[in-house]
Amino acid sequence: MMKLSSLPIRSIFAACFLAVSMAFAPADAHALSLQDIIVMMQQGVSDDVIITVINGANDLPAMTKEDYQALNQAGVSMKVAAAVAKRRKVLETSGDAMAAPATPAPVVPEPVVPAPVVPEPVAPAPVVPEPVVPAPVVPASSNTGLVPILPEGENVILAPIESSNVPLVFRKFFEEAYEVYSVESEVARRYARLQSATASERAYDSEVPKVIGYRRQIDTQPISALESCLTLAEQSQAPLDTPLGAALNQCIGLALQKLNAPAMAAAYLDQALQSKAQLQDFTPTLEAFLVTAHASDYTSTAPLKIKEHAELVTDSGRHAYLYFIGYSLVYGPQPDPVLAKQLLSNVPKGTIYYPRARILLATLAVRAPEYKFKTAAEYLNEAIEALSGFEDDNTAFELKNTAWLALARIAFENHAYDVADTFYRRVDIRSHHLRDALLEDAWGQLFAQNHANALALTHALRAPIFKKAWLPDLLLLEAGAYLGLCRYEMADHALEALRNTVLADASSLKEYLAQTPSRDYYNQVIRHAENPEKSALPASIYYRVINDNTFRAVHRSIRLLSQERAALSQHAGPAFTSLPQLQAVYDNAIAQRQQFMATLLAGIYDKAASELHALDISASQIAIEIRLAQRQREAACLKIVASGGQCETPQSVSDQVTFQKRDTDAFWTFDGEFWRDEIRAYVSGVSSLCVAPQTE
Repeated sequence: MMKLSSLPIRSIFAACFLAVSMAFAPADAHALSLQDIIVMMQQGVSDDVIITVINGANDLPAMTKEDYQALNQAGVSMKVAAAVAKRRKVLETSGDAMAAPATPAPVVPEPVVPAPVVPEPVAPAPVVPEPVVPAPVVPASSNTGLVPILPEGENVILAPIESSNVPLVFRKFFEEAYEVYSVESEVARRYARLQSATASERAYDSEVPKVIGYRRQIDTQPISALESCLTLAEQSQAPLDTPLGAALNQCIGLALQKLNAPAMAAAYLDQALQSKAQLQDFTPTLEAFLVTAHASDYTSTAPLKIKEHAELVTDSGRHAYLYFIGYSLVYGPQPDPVLAKQLLSNVPKGTIYYPRARILLATLAVRAPEYKFKTAAEYLNEAIEALSGFEDDNTAFELKNTAWLALARIAFENHAYDVADTFYRRVDIRSHHLRDALLEDAWGQLFAQNHANALALTHALRAPIFKKAWLPDLLLLEAGAYLGLCRYEMADHALEALRNTVLADASSLKEYLAQTPSRDYYNQVIRHAENPEKSALPASIYYRVINDNTFRAVHRSIRLLSQERAALSQHAGPAFTSLPQLQAVYDNAIAQRQQFMATLLAGIYDKAASELHALDISASQIAIEIRLAQRQREAACLKIVASGGQCETPQSVSDQVTFQKRDTDAFWTFDGEFWRDEIRAYVSGVSSLCVAPQTE
């Protein structure tokens, strides 16, 4: 049988019309309607009863293709449809509208249309102007007759040989016709939607040359270019993934960068780079985005969308592109360390992005579950070697100090404290890593039993430049160093100072959190900075907040956005009518960051409370160790005295320790001194009072 679904829809319905309704007479006013048949079927009347009613009807309507489709969609069986066609043909051939009712139809209905004429074996099929429902033409020599080959397991009752295939053909025709109709209708609907979208895109595309013209004005007339692009963006409402939407975000971002507004410029350029539409000057736009993002601590909201445009990146921009995507996949909201390693490893040498990529690879190497410290050290050495070519670069200066600090931490984690001390001392005193280097080095010296060196470093950390640093464990470290020198009274005084200052703020923090709603956390931090004397926030907790890297990044973002908004307001006037629209974007961005601050500060306060609790436990443990050490020393002294020796008496805190001053040594006081030139040269003069073990 011919595959009906391959025929055009018009031919299918034409065949249906000819096969069923050819030569049918129109129905009179009293004809049994198709709606009557559908209603009987819906009311549960059996097919045999419905067929009896049909055969008893005096007249029936002529069947059209819409009628057959309606019957099929209403669920009317093919037996009933065949009975309608048969009764209509009987009434038409007899010409008697009042003919007696026919006998009920057999279980298997008669064919809807006469069986097709089987041609002679040799003669070609006669040309029929309007084809009947296609049926398979079987040669005379075939023994299969007109019975189709049915799928295995299909239960079909066959009628006499001359008409047995007609119901099957009839059913198959409707199934395939409806399928083709549905498919073609869906294709038509999709085509209409595509045409509509294409028309919109054509309208958007026609505006792109305007935006390109506005971009040319950025260098000389940035306000005019910004106004034009903002106005067109408001009027067109072009989606991001259209060429116009991408070009407008690019234009606005570049204009804001020219106006020294990097925070909002980075946001617009990020949207432009994420667009699926091809962006003109992709690499320069990426470079501009990296500059503004670095200046405003901005990170992309969807770096993988930017990664889709890898083919647009030129060789000159590939360094920045690979590093940026890799960095985002390490610290972004959806980290992917495997892909990050792949991208970072491909960053070529020759630019500042190569050592930055090496440092990031070292960071990934020491993370769980790998802990590849040797591999990380190799990456860091490669970074330091590459940074030697950027001596006068500020970024290179901090990157080098970051690499030295990372190497020191690797040695510290592997208990190589002498090696760690060497690397910690390579951190420059002008670096913002100096506080971490001094504190971590002090703990390393304590663990290595170099108590005098540990005390020297704690003294350096009291320099005025560290006044607002969060150093809760500094006094605990001092107590441990004094304990190692057997100066128990000094160790007790250090613990007492720890309880009266840092640990006392734990209860103050608890009261503060109970009295302050979370939505007011950020405002309270700002008020404390303006007037600490009247603030309910404990001073040490305030220092904990401002030393948190995430807080500083978000706070700086809010401050930059506020400053940019105020600066852009100076350009208000007839030439900048879109300023209120841009200010609303700024207000929304600031509000989002302020709302995030409540959650961020709540987490910082919880972490600070946990740190203080752990510090309190450690202080109690050291206090116990001090008591035990005192008893052990007293017992050792008794043995020395009993043997005729003399035990050295411990000195109090007020006793001054004297030592010989060399010509190169320098002394200074705590108050008002800058200290940077002397911070690494301090040597503690506190000697050990521990009793040497007696030898037999």
